[in-house]
Amino acid sequence: MNAAELASLALFALVMSITPGPNNLMLAALGLAQGIRRTLPAWAGALVGVVTLLVFCGLGAAAVATDPRLQTPLRLAAAAYLVWLGWKLFCAGAPQERPISSPVGFWAAAVLQVVNPKAWLMAASAIALYVTATEEPVRRLALVAVMFAVIGAPSSFLWVGGAAGLRSFLRTPRRLKLFNRLLALLCIIAAALMLI
Repeated sequence: MNAAELASLALFALVMSITPGPNNLMLAALGLAQGIRRTLPAWAGALVGVVTLLVFCGLGAAAVATDPRLQTPLRLAAAAYLVWLGWKLFCAGAPQERPISSPVGFWAAAVLQVVNPKAWLMAASAIALYVTATEEPVRRLALVAVMFAVIGAPSSFLWVGGAAGLRSFLRTPRRLKLFNRLLALLCIIAAALMLI
């Protein structure tokens, strides 16, 4: 992979890892509700789950994921999902004040990737863009997986740490509503970027 491809892959991994989606929103909610330390297992599980899904797609589903006829529908589906998620956040009310009895753990967050549409669309797109049209698909797949792990770890941790840091600030319903609307706007921006 040349320098231009690596830069493109790094930017793609950053956009896909740092924009709102089920993982980042779950991690932000957990960070807000229970703090950083109790959220670390879920953070690690989500990261391992995404990288495992990426490798699974690269090894087993590359032929389907790389069909050029599927690229536009996949991007449209991902964008539509993010717009829907943004709408749900925009309309969200204040959460009920109730303690979380036990934190979400590593395995629960890892298994979430099976039903995470953003993770599937990200994996299929990454395989289509950076793996399939090469003579060394396994080596390139390993590089893509490592890039997503290296960039995804701090990107998703920003959601945990940022939300945990805002715990006291977001105690009022008005501030929480503004925060939800900001996240909704980020969802819409992420959807627009997927369609460019």
